[in-house]
Amino acid sequence: MTSGKCVLAPLLLLVVLVYAANQPARITCYFSNWAIYRKGVGSYGVADVPGDLCTHVIYSFIGVSNVTWEVLVLDPDLDVDKGNFLAFNDLRTKYPRLKTSVAVGGWGEGGKKYSALVSVKARRDSFIKSVVEFMHKYGFDGFDLDWEYPGASDRGGRFSDKDNFFYFVEEIRRAFDKEKKGWELTIAVPMAKFRLDEGYHVPEICRNMDAVHVMAYDLRGNWAGFADVHSPLYRRPHDQWAYEKLNVICTRLQAPGSNWTQKFDDIGKVPYMYQGTQWVGYENVESVKYKIDFIKESRYAGAMVWAIDMDDFQGLCGDRNPLMNVIHEGLKGYNVPEKDFYTTPTPEWARPPSTTDNVQIIQSTRPSTYKPTELSTQKPEITSSTEETDRSTPSINNGETDKIDCENNDKFVPSKNCNSYYECVHGRAVKFTCPNKLIWNTKNNVCDWPQNADREEFQGKSILMPSLSPTMEKGTIVKWFKKEGDKIEAGDAVADIQTDKAVVTLELEDESILAKIIVGEGIQDIKVGSLIALTVDVDEDWKSVEMPDNVSVTPPVTASSITSPPSSSTSPPSSPTSPPSSPASSSSSPPSPPSMPAQGPPGQTNIGMPALSPTMTSGTIVKWLKKEGEKIEPGDAVAEIQTDKAVMTFEIEDEGIFAKILVPEGSQAEVGELIAITVEKEMDWKNVVVPTITKPTATPEVAPVGVPTAPPVGVPTAPPVGVPTPSVATPSAPSIPGQVYGLAVRRLLEEYGLKSEEIKGTGRPNRLLKSDVLSYIQTKNIKKIAPKTAPPPKDQKKPDIPLKKHVPSGVPSTYQDIPVSNIRSIIAKRLGESKRTIPHSYATIDIKIDKINEIRKELKADGINISINDFITKATAHALVECPFINTLYKNDQIIQMPKVDISIAVAIESGLITPIVFDATAKSILDISKNIKELAEKAKTGRLKPEEFQGGTFSISNLGMFGIKQFRAIINLPQTAILAVGSGREELNVTLQKVTNMSTSLSYDRRAIDEDQAADFLAVLKAMLEDPSFLIAGRLRALRYAQD
Repeated sequence: MTSGKCVLAPLLLLVVLVYAANQPARITCYFSNWAIYRKGVGSYGVADVPGDLCTHVIYSFIGVSNVTWEVLVLDPDLDVDKGNFLAFNDLRTKYPRLKTSVAVGGWGEGGKKYSALVSVKARRDSFIKSVVEFMHKYGFDGFDLDWEYPGASDRGGRFSDKDNFFYFVEEIRRAFDKEKKGWELTIAVPMAKFRLDEGYHVPEICRNMDAVHVMAYDLRGNWAGFADVHSPLYRRPHDQWAYEKLNVICTRLQAPGSNWTQKFDDIGKVPYMYQGTQWVGYENVESVKYKIDFIKESRYAGAMVWAIDMDDFQGLCGDRNPLMNVIHEGLKGYNVPEKDFYTTPTPEWARPPSTTDNVQIIQSTRPSTYKPTELSTQKPEITSSTEETDRSTPSINNGETDKIDCENNDKFVPSKNCNSYYECVHGRAVKFTCPNKLIWNTKNNVCDWPQNADREEFQGKSILMPSLSPTMEKGTIVKWFKKEGDKIEAGDAVADIQTDKAVVTLELEDESILAKIIVGEGIQDIKVGSLIALTVDVDEDWKSVEMPDNVSVTPPVTASSITSPPSSSTSPPSSPTSPPSSPASSSSSPPSPPSMPAQGPPGQTNIGMPALSPTMTSGTIVKWLKKEGEKIEPGDAVAEIQTDKAVMTFEIEDEGIFAKILVPEGSQAEVGELIAITVEKEMDWKNVVVPTITKPTATPEVAPVGVPTAPPVGVPTAPPVGVPTPSVATPSAPSIPGQVYGLAVRRLLEEYGLKSEEIKGTGRPNRLLKSDVLSYIQTKNIKKIAPKTAPPPKDQKKPDIPLKKHVPSGVPSTYQDIPVSNIRSIIAKRLGESKRTIPHSYATIDIKIDKINEIRKELKADGINISINDFITKATAHALVECPFINTLYKNDQIIQMPKVDISIAVAIESGLITPIVFDATAKSILDISKNIKELAEKAKTGRLKPEEFQGGTFSISNLGMFGIKQFRAIINLPQTAILAVGSGREELNVTLQKVTNMSTSLSYDRRAIDEDQAADFLAVLKAMLEDPSFLIAGRLRALRYAQD
């Protein structure tokens, strides 16, 4: 309603409730306690609350203490000393049907504190206990969760918030049910899908709630670049890209004058006013009526407003509370009709296991109209099909569920069948069946692998193939340090495992006995998560441990097993989801397995070309750092090798004498091909046996079941027999004699400037463990030292590139074959693979960079040189936070959303292209990013990049604008799902004939992982940030969007 100068603008929201249908509509009114501090007629207190127009009122806000992790009263003088809490609940005396709640959180409380709260079980317990005491003390009817927002990195959240918040909701629900007070639990949630994806297990949280309040406001803001209404009901023709879903109102408004023009948007169904350059969007009686009609047509359960103190409660423009009266009258007599709300089921792997506590689950005393939402509307059919699913299946059993006493049991009750269980949901038992032949683990309350479950049928604790690097999918047991029956102390090294990066030591933190080795040494391509061994407790009989079904022991690979097939087939270890081999496949005659270069005599070790990067298939010996006859200490560098990425140092971890060089400097060798020979100290190094075969033979495409396979040429997963395990270091890393240790220990020693002789190892004889170094660092309170860099090897030769020769006219042209470098060959292979396997889609947008150029000039005057590419990198990082669906990887037919933004920057070098990484770019300032990029580019061009500086990344940027390229499209860098191609700036005339500088940017994206509208959303956000780069200087976009008075 408007009259003269009056503009009524409360924020109306939809609310979806989880109680049953055929109930009166719910009108939830938020009350902001700070409204009392407004001056004059704007002051709003408890006495102004129209309790007859609301069914529920929520007191906003209380907080949480980050010291005691208990309820924190934010305004104790008003809320407690002056009795605002008690006065608020006394409204029920005047309005008997009114329900009161209190909300915790709000925008001003931030998110970091709440992320820390839910991350620790003890903190959650402390807070929930204080909430129960608070509810008893002040007499509220309900509790509203208003954390804005779980998982939001721009609000201090973290990746783990999604699971931890779900645990918190379950625990507070159980605590409320135990009290038998009928307390309601409600929640305010954002409308943006990316916010829901990053912070909420939606179906699971909904089933624990009495009401869900959807914050359907702030759909437009100052980031849009123009003024617009903040809550249009329907999409308008000019809503594009991200603004179709996320739209807000922007400028600071002055008091309306007498010449304001009033308009009504007939499509969005919202009013607005303007006078000159001043503009305001608001709500009036007409727009609210449209929204109430929409609620009823959509069969929602009611409405919620933020906030009632923003209505015309004084009646300055006519009747008091005109908008609240419209809502109340519009929903009078409206009963919530039946409606099926469909939501995408959460896969079992994506849903965290429910938490349990020592508190009994007691039948809720909430009104009988409450109905849990996890039950299907139709009774599922129970069939004998063996088809496997990927999540637990609920079922309603006519007789069995009635026998489960949920009132005197915990949330989960095991079934007689190993693969099923019961879940008690507010006093009612629902039976679930575990998928994929998993069985119910009664200790952890999850569907688990059979070997992990604590049922009588399964004994022993499992050791699974661990994931020892971010990209590791398979591994090879290089060596077992323990034998069956050996005792394992906490921190003991159990095995060396070849990953896709290097050989890493597996250590166990629990005291036990190694009972059974499932996978022997040398068996390759064991998938991460596969069973490799069994342990038992120290006081148990390790000899009586039972083998899980469909799992058999795979013996180690020996020299004889490599050169000739075994006499009988043995089954490889399989996961519970893998079916056992059929008799036909296991009895068929396997073809002859491939052979490796012959093993040398005792004491002689044949060294193969190591795989120093995941994509390396061959390497070039740049320089031998040892001469024939020289002694080798553990960790000594013996060669510098040109890989497909950079020049890297090859070290040997075993003591010996460097006896024979088989591949001279400047020569290329395939991975696995023999390049040198070492012997033990006491042997005659001049008398060595050079194998006649130095290259590994090709691997058959399909290996028969039970036959150990040799590594394929160019893609080895384990070193050949007799080849020492390589480790990778940069040329600047000095060799450290003394105790034997792995890469993780070496990295710690270098980072903290320590020597291995200073620390006593507790592992196998003369072995230093990572836990030893960490304990020493903590005890001595040692700090990290600044990293040092070293110049490139002096003898490194650049490839000779012939100069273009003049060809006389009339004479046929001549040509010369130029050898393709190792790096360029790998680049061609990977880019070809990307174009073949990825369905590339493209989106292009023009961005005005005049403001960036102005800021750059100002910074340059102060002696600070920041490039346009630095601004683009910073803006891209924040755009990826706003649009996390772009910050993904596509691997194994799965989309993996990455928690941090690591941006790969394409750098051209003489031998090809390399992409060093700006890690965690959102946490860095523009100056930090600029410095980081310059350092990485310099290292790339001089061949000094470390592997960890260019392996990985979640998004790539390629900028050819500096070369005058106006526009181009880049090829996606596997396994990333998008790359941004940046062109040069060009001066053009806009529609007002003013000169502007436009820059074209094209996004290449993987259509399997990213939709067209998501790509458009990302480019729209990027454009908004770059065209107003003050966001990048001043701080996070969200902080500006919701600036406080």
